Amino acid sequence: MQSNVQGMRMAMPVLLIMALFAVCTYNAQAQLVVYANSNYGGTSMTCGTYTYYKASQLGSLNDAISSFKLTKGYMATLAVDELGTGGSICYVAQDRDITVYQLPSLLDNKVSLVRVFPWRTTRKKGWAGGGTVPSTMNCNWNYDWDNVATSTSSIEYVPMRHNLNWNAYANINTKQGSTHVLSFNEPDSASQANLTVDAVWTQWHRFEESGLRICSPAPTDGGLSWLYEFFSELGSTRRCDVAAVHMYKGGWNGSTLNNWLNDIHNQTGRPVWVTEWNNGCNWTCCEPTLSSNATVIQDMCTYMNNNSSVERYAVYNWCGTNRELITSDGVINPAGTYYRNMTAPVAYVQATYANEGSGSSSSGGITGTNKRVINRASSKVLDAFGSTAGSNVGIYTDYSNANQRWTIAANGSGYTLREQRASLALDTWNWGTVNGTNIAVYTYWGGSPQTFLIQSVATGYYRITPSIATGQCVDAYGTSSGSNVGTWSYWGGSNQQWSIQ
Repeated sequence: MQSNVQGMRMAMPVLLIMALFAVCTYNAQAQLVVYANSNYGGTSMTCGTYTYYKASQLGSLNDAISSFKLTKGYMATLAVDELGTGGSICYVAQDRDITVYQLPSLLDNKVSLVRVFPWRTTRKKGWAGGGTVPSTMNCNWNYDWDNVATSTSSIEYVPMRHNLNWNAYANINTKQGSTHVLSFNEPDSASQANLTVDAVWTQWHRFEESGLRICSPAPTDGGLSWLYEFFSELGSTRRCDVAAVHMYKGGWNGSTLNNWLNDIHNQTGRPVWVTEWNNGCNWTCCEPTLSSNATVIQDMCTYMNNNSSVERYAVYNWCGTNRELITSDGVINPAGTYYRNMTAPVAYVQATYANEGSGSSSSGGITGTNKRVINRASSKVLDAFGSTAGSNVGIYTDYSNANQRWTIAANGSGYTLREQRASLALDTWNWGTVNGTNIAVYTYWGGSPQTFLIQSVATGYYRITPSIATGQCVDAYGTSSGSNVGTWSYWGGSNQQWSIQ
Protein backbone atom coordinates (compact mmCIF):
# COMPACT_ATOMS: atom_id res chain seq x y z
CA MET A 1 0.00 0.00 0.00
CA GLN A 2 2.87 2.36 0.79
CA SER A 3 4.37 2.00 -2.70
CA ASN A 4 0.99 2.73 -4.29
CA VAL A 5 0.62 5.88 -2.21
CA GLN A 6 4.09 7.01 -3.20
CA GLY A 7 3.28 6.39 -6.85
CA MET A 8 0.10 8.41 -6.54
CA ARG A 9 2.07 11.25 -5.02
CA MET A 10 4.44 11.29 -7.98
CA ALA A 11 1.51 11.57 -10.38
CA MET A 12 -0.59 14.11 -8.49
CA PRO A 13 -1.03 17.53 -9.99
CA VAL A 14 0.30 20.39 -7.93
CA LEU A 15 -3.19 21.70 -7.12
CA LEU A 16 -4.26 18.35 -5.71
CA ILE A 17 -1.18 18.23 -3.51
CA MET A 18 -2.01 21.73 -2.28
CA ALA A 19 -5.54 20.58 -1.49
CA LEU A 20 -4.21 17.66 0.52
CA PHE A 21 -1.88 20.01 2.38
CA ALA A 22 -4.86 22.17 3.30
CA VAL A 23 -6.62 19.12 4.78
CA CYS A 24 -3.55 18.21 6.84
CA THR A 25 -3.28 21.81 8.07
CA TYR A 26 -6.93 21.76 9.16
CA ASN A 27 -6.37 18.56 11.11
CA ALA A 28 -3.71 20.30 13.20
CA GLN A 29 -6.19 22.92 14.44
CA ALA A 30 -7.80 22.98 17.86
CA GLN A 31 -10.63 20.52 18.32
CA LEU A 32 -11.17 20.40 22.09
CA VAL A 33 -13.50 22.72 23.99
CA VAL A 34 -13.56 22.52 27.79
CA TYR A 35 -16.32 23.97 29.99
CA ALA A 36 -16.52 25.15 33.58
CA ASN A 37 -19.94 23.61 34.22
CA SER A 38 -21.44 20.20 33.57
CA ASN A 39 -23.61 19.84 30.46
CA TYR A 40 -21.28 22.15 28.49
CA GLY A 41 -22.16 25.30 30.39
CA GLY A 42 -20.33 28.27 31.86
CA THR A 43 -16.94 29.61 30.82
CA SER A 44 -15.35 27.71 27.94
CA MET A 45 -11.94 27.48 26.33
CA THR A 46 -10.71 26.03 23.03
CA CYS A 47 -7.45 24.05 23.30
CA GLY A 48 -5.07 23.70 20.36
CA THR A 49 -2.96 20.71 19.42
CA TYR A 50 0.41 19.96 21.03
CA THR A 51 0.28 22.94 23.43
CA TYR A 52 0.76 22.27 27.15
CA TYR A 53 -2.22 23.86 28.88
CA LYS A 54 -1.14 24.09 32.50
CA ALA A 55 -2.46 26.25 35.34
CA SER A 56 -1.32 29.57 33.88
CA GLN A 57 -2.65 28.75 30.40
CA LEU A 58 -5.98 27.47 31.75
CA GLY A 59 -6.48 30.59 33.83
CA SER A 60 -9.90 30.63 35.50
CA LEU A 61 -10.50 27.07 34.25
CA ASN A 62 -7.60 25.67 36.26
CA ASP A 63 -9.18 23.15 38.68
CA ALA A 64 -12.54 24.22 37.22
CA ILE A 65 -13.23 22.02 34.17
CA SER A 66 -16.36 19.89 34.41
CA SER A 67 -17.27 18.89 30.82
CA PHE A 68 -15.80 18.90 27.31
CA LYS A 69 -16.37 18.26 23.61
CA LEU A 70 -13.65 16.54 21.56
CA THR A 71 -13.98 16.36 17.79
CA LYS A 72 -13.54 13.12 15.88
CA GLY A 73 -9.95 12.68 14.73
CA TYR A 74 -8.33 13.99 17.92
CA MET A 75 -7.01 12.72 21.24
CA ALA A 76 -6.96 14.69 24.49
CA THR A 77 -5.41 13.97 27.88
CA LEU A 78 -6.70 15.69 31.02
CA ALA A 79 -4.69 15.37 34.23
CA VAL A 80 -5.01 16.55 37.82
CA ASP A 81 -1.49 17.95 38.21
CA GLU A 82 0.66 19.98 35.82
CA LEU A 83 3.13 17.10 35.53
CA GLY A 84 0.37 14.73 34.41
CA THR A 85 0.27 13.08 37.84
CA GLY A 86 -2.49 12.72 40.39
CA GLY A 87 -4.77 10.95 37.97
CA SER A 88 -5.38 11.38 34.24
CA ILE A 89 -7.50 10.03 31.40
CA CYS A 90 -6.56 9.94 27.72
CA TYR A 91 -9.68 10.36 25.58
CA VAL A 92 -9.58 9.17 21.95
CA ALA A 93 -12.14 10.32 19.38
CA GLN A 94 -11.30 7.91 16.57
CA ASP A 95 -14.76 6.97 15.28
CA ARG A 96 -16.98 9.79 16.57
CA ASP A 97 -16.99 13.02 18.52
CA ILE A 98 -16.55 12.46 22.26
CA THR A 99 -18.76 14.63 24.44
CA VAL A 100 -18.53 14.14 28.21
CA TYR A 101 -21.25 16.04 30.04
CA GLN A 102 -19.53 15.67 33.42
CA LEU A 103 -16.01 14.53 34.14
CA PRO A 104 -15.66 11.53 36.46
CA SER A 105 -14.83 12.30 40.08
CA LEU A 106 -11.14 11.63 39.43
CA LEU A 107 -10.99 14.78 37.26
CA ASP A 108 -14.09 16.88 37.89
CA ASN A 109 -12.99 20.42 38.87
CA LYS A 110 -9.45 19.12 39.40
CA VAL A 111 -7.75 19.42 35.97
CA SER A 112 -4.47 21.37 35.75
CA LEU A 113 -3.07 19.86 32.53
CA VAL A 114 -4.67 19.50 29.11
CA ARG A 115 -2.93 18.33 25.96
CA VAL A 116 -4.50 17.66 22.54
CA PHE A 117 -3.12 15.65 19.60
CA PRO A 118 -4.30 14.78 16.11
CA TRP A 119 -5.30 11.11 16.25
CA ARG A 120 -3.93 8.59 13.74
CA THR A 121 -6.11 5.66 12.71
CA THR A 122 -3.31 3.10 12.53
CA ARG A 123 -3.50 -0.58 11.64
CA LYS A 124 -2.11 -3.33 13.87
CA LYS A 125 0.83 -4.44 11.73
CA GLY A 126 4.16 -2.88 12.68
CA TRP A 127 7.92 -3.32 12.56
CA ALA A 128 10.59 -3.35 15.28
CA GLY A 129 13.32 -1.31 13.63
CA GLY A 130 13.80 1.72 11.45
CA GLY A 131 15.16 2.58 8.01
CA THR A 132 13.22 1.73 4.85
CA VAL A 133 12.10 -1.77 5.87
CA PRO A 134 8.81 -0.70 7.56
CA SER A 135 7.79 0.92 4.26
CA THR A 136 8.96 -2.08 2.21
CA MET A 137 6.85 -4.36 4.40
CA ASN A 138 3.79 -2.08 4.16
CA CYS A 139 3.67 -1.51 7.92
CA ASN A 140 1.55 1.23 9.47
CA TRP A 141 3.80 1.87 12.45
CA ASN A 142 7.30 1.24 13.74
CA TYR A 143 9.70 2.00 16.56
CA ASP A 144 13.48 1.72 16.90
CA TRP A 145 14.19 1.63 20.69
CA ASP A 146 14.98 5.37 20.47
CA ASN A 147 12.91 8.55 20.24
CA VAL A 148 14.51 10.88 17.69
CA ALA A 149 12.88 9.75 14.42
CA THR A 150 9.55 11.13 13.20
CA SER A 151 6.37 9.79 11.67
CA THR A 152 5.60 9.98 7.96
CA SER A 153 2.20 10.44 6.37
CA SER A 154 1.75 6.66 6.14
CA ILE A 155 3.83 5.23 9.03
CA GLU A 156 3.46 6.26 12.65
CA TYR A 157 6.71 6.36 14.57
CA VAL A 158 6.34 5.47 18.25
CA PRO A 159 9.10 6.94 20.47
CA MET A 160 10.62 5.00 23.36
CA ARG A 161 12.54 5.84 26.50
CA HIS A 162 14.73 2.73 26.50
CA ASN A 163 16.16 2.97 30.03
CA LEU A 164 16.50 5.41 32.91
CA ASN A 165 19.16 7.45 31.12
CA TRP A 166 18.46 7.26 27.37
CA ASN A 167 17.12 8.96 25.30
CA ALA A 168 15.91 12.43 26.35
CA TYR A 169 12.30 12.88 27.44
CA ALA A 170 12.35 16.22 25.59
CA ASN A 171 12.36 14.27 22.33
CA ILE A 172 9.11 12.61 23.38
CA ASN A 173 7.41 15.71 24.75
CA THR A 174 7.97 17.68 21.55
CA LYS A 175 7.11 14.82 19.19
CA GLN A 176 4.44 15.50 16.56
CA GLY A 177 2.63 12.89 14.49
CA SER A 178 2.83 10.25 17.25
CA THR A 179 0.01 9.22 19.56
CA HIS A 180 1.79 6.77 21.88
CA VAL A 181 5.00 6.42 23.84
CA LEU A 182 6.78 3.17 24.70
CA SER A 183 8.36 3.00 28.14
CA PHE A 184 11.38 1.01 29.26
CA ASN A 185 12.62 -1.96 27.22
CA GLU A 186 12.87 -5.34 28.99
CA PRO A 187 13.20 -4.03 32.56
CA ASP A 188 13.52 -7.61 33.79
CA SER A 189 16.71 -8.16 31.75
CA ALA A 190 20.15 -7.24 33.09
CA SER A 191 21.34 -6.49 29.54
CA GLN A 192 18.47 -4.10 28.77
CA ALA A 193 16.67 -1.51 30.96
CA ASN A 194 17.32 -3.62 34.10
CA LEU A 195 14.84 -1.90 36.41
CA THR A 196 12.74 -2.78 39.40
CA VAL A 197 9.13 -1.65 39.43
CA ASP A 198 9.99 0.82 42.21
CA ALA A 199 12.69 2.35 40.01
CA VAL A 200 10.18 2.82 37.20
CA TRP A 201 7.88 4.84 39.45
CA THR A 202 10.64 7.42 40.01
CA GLN A 203 10.31 8.49 36.37
CA TRP A 204 6.75 7.51 35.51
CA HIS A 205 5.52 11.11 35.71
CA ARG A 206 7.75 11.91 32.73
CA PHE A 207 5.61 9.65 30.54
CA GLU A 208 2.37 11.00 32.01
CA GLU A 209 3.47 14.57 31.35
CA SER A 210 3.71 13.86 27.60
CA GLY A 211 -0.06 13.41 27.36
CA LEU A 212 0.46 10.55 24.92
CA ARG A 213 -1.13 7.14 25.37
CA ILE A 214 1.39 5.25 27.50
CA CYS A 215 2.58 1.69 26.88
CA SER A 216 3.91 -0.23 29.85
CA PRO A 217 7.52 -1.33 30.07
CA ALA A 218 7.82 -4.41 27.83
CA PRO A 219 9.33 -7.38 29.67
CA THR A 220 10.81 -10.48 28.10
CA ASP A 221 8.31 -13.27 27.48
CA GLY A 222 9.60 -14.85 30.69
CA GLY A 223 9.02 -11.65 32.65
CA LEU A 224 5.27 -11.58 33.06
CA SER A 225 5.61 -11.57 36.84
CA TRP A 226 7.39 -8.21 36.49
CA LEU A 227 4.54 -6.91 34.32
CA TYR A 228 1.87 -8.08 36.73
CA GLU A 229 3.67 -6.49 39.68
CA PHE A 230 3.79 -3.24 37.71
CA PHE A 231 0.04 -3.23 37.07
CA SER A 232 -0.80 -4.32 40.60
CA GLU A 233 1.04 -1.25 41.92
CA LEU A 234 -0.22 1.19 39.28
CA GLY A 235 -3.21 2.34 41.32
CA SER A 236 -5.88 4.83 40.29
CA THR A 237 -3.70 7.94 40.18
CA ARG A 238 -1.09 6.66 37.72
CA ARG A 239 -1.97 6.10 34.06
CA CYS A 240 -0.87 3.28 31.76
CA ASP A 241 -3.06 2.66 28.72
CA VAL A 242 -1.45 -0.41 27.10
CA ALA A 243 0.27 -3.62 28.26
CA ALA A 244 3.40 -4.19 26.15
CA VAL A 245 5.13 -7.59 25.93
CA HIS A 246 7.73 -9.49 23.92
CA MET A 247 7.16 -13.02 22.61
CA TYR A 248 9.73 -15.53 21.30
CA LYS A 249 8.17 -18.89 22.12
CA GLY A 250 9.51 -21.65 19.88
CA GLY A 251 7.06 -24.33 18.75
CA TRP A 252 3.94 -22.25 19.36
CA ASN A 253 1.07 -21.70 16.95
CA GLY A 254 -1.56 -19.00 16.61
CA SER A 255 -3.97 -20.56 19.08
CA THR A 256 -1.29 -20.94 21.78
CA LEU A 257 -0.20 -17.36 21.27
CA ASN A 258 -3.79 -16.13 21.37
CA ASN A 259 -4.47 -17.84 24.70
CA TRP A 260 -1.26 -16.38 26.15
CA LEU A 261 -2.22 -12.87 25.03
CA ASN A 262 -5.75 -13.22 26.37
CA ASP A 263 -4.30 -14.13 29.76
CA ILE A 264 -2.16 -10.97 29.71
CA HIS A 265 -5.15 -8.84 28.74
CA ASN A 266 -7.26 -10.36 31.50
CA GLN A 267 -4.53 -9.93 34.12
CA THR A 268 -3.75 -6.31 33.23
CA GLY A 269 -7.15 -5.07 32.05
CA ARG A 270 -5.40 -3.33 29.12
CA PRO A 271 -5.17 -3.85 25.37
CA VAL A 272 -1.93 -5.60 24.44
CA TRP A 273 0.92 -4.57 22.17
CA VAL A 274 3.41 -7.29 21.19
CA THR A 275 6.36 -5.01 20.50
CA GLU A 276 8.81 -7.82 19.66
CA TRP A 277 7.80 -11.24 18.39
CA ASN A 278 8.71 -14.00 16.00
CA ASN A 279 8.22 -17.74 15.61
CA GLY A 280 10.81 -18.39 18.29
CA CYS A 281 14.31 -17.01 17.72
CA ASN A 282 17.89 -18.19 17.33
CA TRP A 283 18.12 -18.91 21.07
CA THR A 284 14.93 -21.02 21.27
CA CYS A 285 13.93 -24.50 20.16
CA CYS A 286 12.18 -25.65 17.03
CA GLU A 287 14.08 -24.21 14.06
CA PRO A 288 11.57 -23.92 11.19
CA THR A 289 12.06 -24.17 7.45
CA LEU A 290 11.35 -21.06 5.41
CA SER A 291 8.06 -22.61 4.34
CA SER A 292 6.92 -23.74 7.78
CA ASN A 293 7.90 -20.37 9.24
CA ALA A 294 5.60 -18.64 6.77
CA THR A 295 2.76 -20.92 7.86
CA VAL A 296 3.27 -20.14 11.55
CA ILE A 297 3.69 -16.38 11.00
CA GLN A 298 0.43 -16.32 9.03
CA ASP A 299 -1.35 -18.34 11.73
CA MET A 300 -0.14 -16.02 14.49
CA CYS A 301 -1.06 -12.88 12.57
CA THR A 302 -4.53 -14.26 11.82
CA TYR A 303 -5.21 -14.82 15.52
CA MET A 304 -3.83 -11.42 16.53
CA ASN A 305 -5.81 -9.68 13.79
CA ASN A 306 -9.02 -11.32 15.01
CA ASN A 307 -8.37 -10.60 18.68
CA SER A 308 -9.80 -7.20 19.63
CA SER A 309 -7.69 -7.21 22.81
CA VAL A 310 -4.49 -7.08 20.72
CA GLU A 311 -4.00 -3.53 19.48
CA ARG A 312 -0.63 -3.75 17.74
CA TYR A 313 2.26 -6.11 17.01
CA ALA A 314 5.76 -5.60 15.59
CA VAL A 315 7.93 -8.36 14.13
CA TYR A 316 11.52 -8.64 15.33
CA ASN A 317 13.46 -9.72 12.26
CA TRP A 318 16.91 -10.71 13.56
CA CYS A 319 16.18 -14.30 14.57
CA GLY A 320 18.29 -16.33 12.16
CA THR A 321 18.17 -17.28 8.49
CA ASN A 322 14.93 -19.27 8.51
CA ARG A 323 13.01 -16.89 10.76
CA GLU A 324 13.88 -13.54 9.22
CA LEU A 325 11.20 -12.03 7.01
CA ILE A 326 13.60 -9.95 4.94
CA THR A 327 17.36 -10.45 4.57
CA SER A 328 20.00 -7.76 4.96
CA ASP A 329 20.23 -7.78 1.16
CA GLY A 330 16.53 -7.00 0.82
CA VAL A 331 15.40 -10.49 -0.21
CA ILE A 332 11.90 -11.14 1.11
CA ASN A 333 11.36 -14.67 2.41
CA PRO A 334 8.00 -16.52 2.22
CA ALA A 335 6.97 -15.29 5.70
CA GLY A 336 7.90 -11.78 4.64
CA THR A 337 5.86 -12.04 1.46
CA TYR A 338 2.79 -12.89 3.51
CA TYR A 339 3.51 -10.12 6.02
CA ARG A 340 4.10 -7.51 3.32
CA ASN A 341 0.89 -8.36 1.45
CA MET A 342 -1.34 -8.77 4.52
CA THR A 343 -3.61 -5.87 5.48
CA ALA A 344 -4.23 -5.83 9.21
CA PRO A 345 -7.36 -4.36 10.80
CA VAL A 346 -7.43 -0.98 12.52
CA ALA A 347 -5.61 -1.22 15.85
CA TYR A 348 -7.66 0.87 18.25
CA VAL A 349 -11.21 -0.10 19.19
CA GLN A 350 -13.21 3.00 20.04
CA ALA A 351 -13.88 3.20 23.76
CA THR A 352 -17.00 4.56 25.41
CA TYR A 353 -16.26 6.87 28.33
CA ALA A 354 -18.11 7.56 31.54
CA ASN A 355 -20.78 10.27 31.21
CA GLU A 356 -20.67 10.49 27.44
CA GLY A 357 -23.66 12.11 25.80
CA SER A 358 -25.55 15.30 25.14
CA GLY A 359 -26.05 15.82 28.88
CA SER A 360 -27.92 14.48 31.86
CA SER A 361 -31.68 14.40 31.40
CA SER A 362 -34.56 14.59 33.87
CA SER A 363 -34.23 10.84 34.29
CA GLY A 364 -30.52 11.17 35.06
CA GLY A 365 -29.04 10.05 31.71
CA ILE A 366 -27.37 6.64 31.54
CA THR A 367 -26.34 6.48 35.17
CA GLY A 368 -28.61 6.28 38.18
CA THR A 369 -30.89 3.93 40.08
CA ASN A 370 -34.12 2.17 39.07
CA LYS A 371 -33.05 1.99 35.41
CA ARG A 372 -34.85 -0.20 32.88
CA VAL A 373 -32.58 -1.70 30.18
CA ILE A 374 -34.90 -2.43 27.25
CA ASN A 375 -34.04 -4.53 24.20
CA ARG A 376 -34.91 -2.78 20.94
CA ALA A 377 -35.95 -5.95 19.07
CA SER A 378 -38.49 -7.16 21.64
CA SER A 379 -39.22 -4.18 23.93
CA LYS A 380 -38.57 -6.59 26.82
CA VAL A 381 -36.36 -5.66 29.76
CA LEU A 382 -33.08 -7.06 31.02
CA ASP A 383 -33.98 -9.45 33.81
CA ALA A 384 -31.87 -11.25 36.44
CA PHE A 385 -33.51 -14.67 36.63
CA GLY A 386 -32.24 -15.43 40.15
CA SER A 387 -30.98 -13.76 43.30
CA THR A 388 -27.82 -15.80 43.87
CA ALA A 389 -24.35 -15.35 42.40
CA GLY A 390 -24.19 -17.06 39.00
CA SER A 391 -27.88 -16.60 38.17
CA ASN A 392 -28.63 -16.27 34.49
CA VAL A 393 -29.72 -13.07 32.77
CA GLY A 394 -32.19 -12.74 29.92
CA ILE A 395 -35.10 -10.62 28.71
CA TYR A 396 -38.64 -10.69 30.06
CA THR A 397 -41.90 -8.77 30.01
CA ASP A 398 -41.62 -5.79 32.33
CA TYR A 399 -43.44 -6.35 35.64
CA SER A 400 -41.57 -3.56 37.45
CA ASN A 401 -39.82 -6.12 39.66
CA ALA A 402 -36.58 -5.23 41.45
CA ASN A 403 -34.68 -7.85 39.44
CA GLN A 404 -35.69 -5.88 36.32
CA ARG A 405 -34.33 -2.59 37.61
CA TRP A 406 -30.66 -1.71 37.54
CA THR A 407 -28.30 0.71 39.21
CA ILE A 408 -25.86 1.93 36.58
CA ALA A 409 -22.69 3.69 37.75
CA ALA A 410 -19.55 4.96 36.03
CA ASN A 411 -16.30 3.50 37.38
CA GLY A 412 -13.67 5.36 35.32
CA SER A 413 -13.24 2.51 32.81
CA GLY A 414 -16.89 2.18 31.81
CA TYR A 415 -20.04 1.29 33.68
CA THR A 416 -21.27 -1.30 36.16
CA LEU A 417 -24.88 -2.56 36.21
CA ARG A 418 -26.30 -3.99 39.45
CA GLU A 419 -29.79 -5.45 39.70
CA GLN A 420 -31.81 -4.02 42.57
CA ARG A 421 -33.13 -7.20 44.20
CA ALA A 422 -29.86 -8.63 45.52
CA SER A 423 -27.40 -5.96 44.26
CA LEU A 424 -25.59 -8.51 42.08
CA ALA A 425 -23.53 -7.16 39.20
CA LEU A 426 -23.91 -7.92 35.52
CA ASP A 427 -20.94 -10.18 34.73
CA THR A 428 -19.25 -11.49 31.57
CA TRP A 429 -19.10 -15.07 32.70
CA ASN A 430 -15.77 -16.77 33.26
CA TRP A 431 -13.88 -13.87 31.58
CA GLY A 432 -15.26 -15.03 28.21
CA THR A 433 -14.20 -13.18 25.06
CA VAL A 434 -15.83 -15.25 22.30
CA ASN A 435 -19.27 -15.46 20.72
CA GLY A 436 -21.75 -17.22 22.99
CA THR A 437 -20.19 -16.21 26.29
CA ASN A 438 -22.95 -16.13 28.90
CA ILE A 439 -24.01 -12.99 30.72
CA ALA A 440 -24.97 -13.61 34.35
CA VAL A 441 -25.08 -11.77 37.66
CA TYR A 442 -22.43 -12.24 40.30
CA THR A 443 -21.30 -10.81 43.62
CA TYR A 444 -20.01 -7.32 42.91
CA TRP A 445 -16.23 -6.91 42.98
CA GLY A 446 -15.74 -4.28 40.29
CA GLY A 447 -13.33 -6.16 38.01
CA SER A 448 -13.06 -6.05 34.23
CA PRO A 449 -15.75 -8.74 33.62
CA GLN A 450 -18.20 -6.50 35.48
CA THR A 451 -17.29 -3.35 33.55
CA PHE A 452 -19.20 -2.52 30.37
CA LEU A 453 -18.89 0.22 27.76
CA ILE A 454 -22.16 1.92 26.81
CA GLN A 455 -22.00 3.54 23.40
CA SER A 456 -24.75 5.45 21.60
CA VAL A 457 -25.54 3.79 18.23
CA ALA A 458 -28.84 5.47 17.36
CA THR A 459 -31.05 8.09 18.93
CA GLY A 460 -32.12 6.64 22.26
CA TYR A 461 -30.32 3.30 21.79
CA TYR A 462 -27.01 1.96 23.02
CA ARG A 463 -24.56 -0.86 22.42
CA ILE A 464 -23.48 -2.48 25.70
CA THR A 465 -19.98 -3.91 25.33
CA PRO A 466 -17.97 -6.09 27.77
CA SER A 467 -14.75 -4.22 28.56
CA ILE A 468 -12.80 -7.48 28.25
CA ALA A 469 -14.09 -8.16 24.71
CA THR A 470 -14.59 -4.86 22.92
CA GLY A 471 -15.50 -6.49 19.62
CA GLN A 472 -18.44 -8.20 21.34
CA CYS A 473 -21.72 -6.82 22.68
CA VAL A 474 -24.57 -7.84 24.97
CA ASP A 475 -26.97 -9.67 22.63
CA ALA A 476 -30.51 -10.97 23.21
CA TYR A 477 -30.68 -14.42 21.64
CA GLY A 478 -34.43 -14.23 21.08
CA THR A 479 -37.45 -11.97 21.43
CA SER A 480 -39.72 -13.97 23.74
CA SER A 481 -39.78 -13.76 27.54
CA GLY A 482 -37.07 -15.99 28.97
CA SER A 483 -34.71 -15.61 26.00
CA ASN A 484 -31.09 -15.77 27.09
CA VAL A 485 -28.63 -12.89 26.91
CA GLY A 486 -24.98 -13.44 26.07
CA THR A 487 -22.21 -11.89 24.00
CA TRP A 488 -21.84 -11.84 20.24
CA SER A 489 -19.81 -9.95 17.65
CA TYR A 490 -21.47 -6.60 17.09
CA TRP A 491 -23.18 -6.23 13.69
CA GLY A 492 -25.79 -3.62 14.54
CA GLY A 493 -28.90 -5.79 14.89
CA SER A 494 -31.84 -4.49 16.90
CA ASN A 495 -31.33 -7.39 19.33
CA GLN A 496 -27.92 -5.84 20.10
CA GLN A 497 -29.33 -2.40 20.89
CA TRP A 498 -30.80 -1.27 24.21
CA SER A 499 -32.55 1.80 25.55
CA ILE A 500 -31.92 2.91 29.12
CA GLN A 501 -34.82 4.61 30.89
